Amino acid sequence: MVEKALQFDNRKNMFWIAAVCIGLSVCLYIYFITATVKNVVLQKQLSLEVGNLSEEVSVKEFSSIALKDAVTLQYAESLGFAEAQNKVFITPTSVSFVSSETPENPAI
Repeated sequence: MVEKALQFDNRKNMFWIAAVCIGLSVCLYIYFITATVKNVVLQKQLSLEVGNLSEEVSVKEFSSIALKDAVTLQYAESLGFAEAQNKVFITPTSVSFVSSETPENPAI
């Protein structure tokens, strides 16, 4: 009789352990499905936003090109710009040096 009581108690505990495992699995399943749906929706929203921003950049690039093409030599001269007389170019083989010397901090 003691054996049967122990077996019944053991089955009861196994049932509750299985029920808790199933309940936990269902809760995790619901959580992960919800998280997946949220991420898919967020991805679609971000994709639309990237498309809109790309369109804005394209419009600004075209307006920049249009403004750049509107500047002509005659227009620049009318604004007071003149072509440089003494042009100096740096060759790729030359070495340049930038000094950190200032009037407040002379080199020693």
